[in-house]
Amino acid sequence: MPKFYERINELNSNLYQMRDYIVLKLCLDNVLSLNANIGYRYNSYINVKQDTIKTVDEFKGLWYEGFKKEVLASQAIPEEKRHNKHNFCLRLLKAFKEDIGVRQYVEFYLERSFLKNYLEYSRVKPPLNEILWIGDNSNILGIPIVPILRNGNWENDKSEVRKLNCEYWSIGHVLKSGLVYPFENKTEHFYSVDEYLDFFKIFVNSQSSVSMYENKIAAKYCEFVKQKDFDAQKLIPLLIPQFRYGGTEKKHKYRIDFMIVNPFTQKKYAIEISPYSTHNKKQQFIRDSEKINSFVAKYDMTFLEFTDNHLKSINSLFDCISIYLQPEKLSKVLYETSIRELLNINL
Repeated sequence: MPKFYERINELNSNLYQMRDYIVLKLCLDNVLSLNANIGYRYNSYINVKQDTIKTVDEFKGLWYEGFKKEVLASQAIPEEKRHNKHNFCLRLLKAFKEDIGVRQYVEFYLERSFLKNYLEYSRVKPPLNEILWIGDNSNILGIPIVPILRNGNWENDKSEVRKLNCEYWSIGHVLKSGLVYPFENKTEHFYSVDEYLDFFKIFVNSQSSVSMYENKIAAKYCEFVKQKDFDAQKLIPLLIPQFRYGGTEKKHKYRIDFMIVNPFTQKKYAIEISPYSTHNKKQQFIRDSEKINSFVAKYDMTFLEFTDNHLKSINSLFDCISIYLQPEKLSKVLYETSIRELLNINL
């Protein structure tokens, strides 16, 4: 985590010195009311559960954009029908326009909020409802984000997705989340990386259509992980076997051999093993094309297809795959325009 502690402490000091004056200026009862009125707004203005916010200015810009919309909506309500929140919104804008101290307080408060939650706000999050279902029909498993069983179905605890304290779809992730079985209160949990890797190899080998290449790739993946120390192991993306096009649906067309999800961009990479000996017929070619197009359309995947030339050397093949197992961390700038527009609103 970036070392924001000094700046956060400085902002705390500034806010503490200013707060009593701002409370009086805005005709509020206390500091709690002041911070609640500013703080609750960023939850309603900004989709912090799903949006990726990289900079302080972007966070402020989104807040000001939301505030501007609330001001305009409040102005449109007849005065006698306005609630306290509408009146405070207009009062805050008036003070914001007239008093540089009020503006500074809001600026400091928003900056502190962003820095305190930097890791949660800045990361690219997967869709809140995403569970990756894998395996053939005889053994379907799900890789959830933060699992919770509701009415017999697994889903993600949406309030916890952005707070997950590991990289999404990594080995560290599966150690925290475990795996789930569809439609029943049954899970698989792993208490070490080795335990997960042992399960992974058995799972790959148990698939009805597994090839010798898939088994060899799974073994190379385990070797690759075991070469790292524990902290590095937790950051390695999962090599996800037999990802199912139709999720938990028993009747669905396609699975892919392996998938990797970049934890920092959420981009999905499909790995298909396609030796000519089993894929040289016209009908098979058509089916493979339909399969790729279906996955691309539904999941926005990039396909990496490996044929006989690649399969001559499993070491060389895995070297190609391992590039995607070592991803690097890769703004809307509304701030200045939103401030200008706010200050130009006539009260």
